[in-house]
Amino acid sequence: MHHKPLVVILGGGYGGIRVARDLAKKKVAQVIVVDRNPYHMLYAQFYEMATLFRPEQLPETKKQQRTENRELLTSAAIPLRDIFAHMPAVKIEQGEITSVDPETRSIIFDTGRKLHYDYLVVGLGSKTNYFSIPHLEQNSIGLKSVNEAGNIRNRIDELFLTTPKHKKITVVIGGGGFTGVELAGELVGYMKKLSHLHGRPTGNWACVVVEAGAGVLGTSAPWARARAARRLKDLGVTVLAGSAIVDVWPNLLYLGKEKRPFGFDLLIWTAGVKGACEGSIVKGVGVDKKMCLTADPNLRVSPYQNIFTVGDTASTFDKKTGAPMPMTAQKALHEGAYVSRAIRVLIKNPKATPAPYKPKPSKFIIPIGGKFALLEAGSFRWTGFFAWVLKYVVLIKYLVTILPLGTALRYAVHELRLFVRNDA
Repeated sequence: MHHKPLVVILGGGYGGIRVARDLAKKKVAQVIVVDRNPYHMLYAQFYEMATLFRPEQLPETKKQQRTENRELLTSAAIPLRDIFAHMPAVKIEQGEITSVDPETRSIIFDTGRKLHYDYLVVGLGSKTNYFSIPHLEQNSIGLKSVNEAGNIRNRIDELFLTTPKHKKITVVIGGGGFTGVELAGELVGYMKKLSHLHGRPTGNWACVVVEAGAGVLGTSAPWARARAARRLKDLGVTVLAGSAIVDVWPNLLYLGKEKRPFGFDLLIWTAGVKGACEGSIVKGVGVDKKMCLTADPNLRVSPYQNIFTVGDTASTFDKKTGAPMPMTAQKALHEGAYVSRAIRVLIKNPKATPAPYKPKPSKFIIPIGGKFALLEAGSFRWTGFFAWVLKYVVLIKYLVTILPLGTALRYAVHELRLFVRNDA
C-alpha cells in the first residue's frame, strides 16, 4: 500500500494554515499542524480586542463573565478544529517544541516525545522584541497574543474603575509603527467611553504615543505618515516623536540621551518584533539577528532540502531594495502558498527543483480610530470610510479561504457586530 508523505507544520499562523489547507485540498500528503495553542490568532484584530467596550453589568454572574471572555477570544482567534473540520488529512497536535533534529527527521517536544516527518515547515511566528532596554519587559505589556490583548483591555478598564477621579490617567504606547498607530486610534475611543461610564472629568486622561523616529509610520510613504499624524492629532492622541525610551521603571519612563522622566499608568510596547526561533530550533542551523531562519531562494532552511520556513520566522528580502520583507500576514500567506506548491513538486519528483520564490510587495490598510482607515495598494491610495470598509472586506475574504462557508459567515457576522459597534 502506498503511504502518503507526512508534512509536519510548526505553527498555526497565517503561513502554516495556508500550507496545511493547500496540501489537504490536493490530497497529496498527510499533514500535522503543531501549535502551543488550540487556535489560530488573527493578529490584525488584536487592537480591536484590546479596546472592545462592554458596558458593565452589575452584578455580573460567572456565566456572563464566561460569555464575555468567549466573545473576546473569538474576536481575534479561531479554533484550529474549525479550520480543519472537514479535512481528515490534517491532524492537530497541541504542544511546545524544543528542537528539530534534521538527521533523524524528527521534532522533539518539551515532554521528550518525538514526532517524525518527511517534510517540515517552520512557521513559529514572532514575539516581542524589547531591544535590551532596561526594565522594559517587566514594566510593560506587549501586543503579540490574545492574552496580552485581553490584559490591555482589562488593565485600562481597571484604571478607570479604581483611579481617583481627580487623578489623570496616562496610557503610553511605545512605538509609532502600524500596530502602535492602529491601537492609539482605537484606544482614545475606548478611553472616552470609559470616562463617560465612570463619570470622569473631561481631559482627565491621555493617550500618548512615544516614538524614537521622526514621526509615526516611519517606513511608510510620506503621504501616509502625514495623514496618520493629522488623524491622531484630531482624535486627541499626543505623539512624542524623537523620544527613544532608554529605561523604564514602574510608572516612569526615561526618554532620550538626557533621560527625561515621563510618568505613566500603563505602558503598551508595540515597537519591536523578532522571530520566535531563539537559540537554534533546528539543530546545526543558526538564526539571524532578528531570530529568524535564513531562507534560500526556495524558502528552504539550508542545507536541508525537506525543511521550509514561512512567515515571521523566515528571513526574506525585497529583491529590488534589498530590505527585509516586513513581518505581515500578507508575507506569510504568499510564502505559505509558495511552499505548498514546492512541496507538491517534490512529492511528485524528489529530484525536481521548484521555481524560486518571488516576494510580493505588501499592500496595507491602517485603521485609525472609528470608521476611518488609510489604504495603499501600489499607486492606489484612499483614506476615510471607504478604506475602513475594505479592511473588513479583506477580513471576510480571508475567513472564507480558511473556513467552510457557513462557519466563515458566522465568524464574519460576529466580527462585524462587535467591531462596528466598537467603532461607533
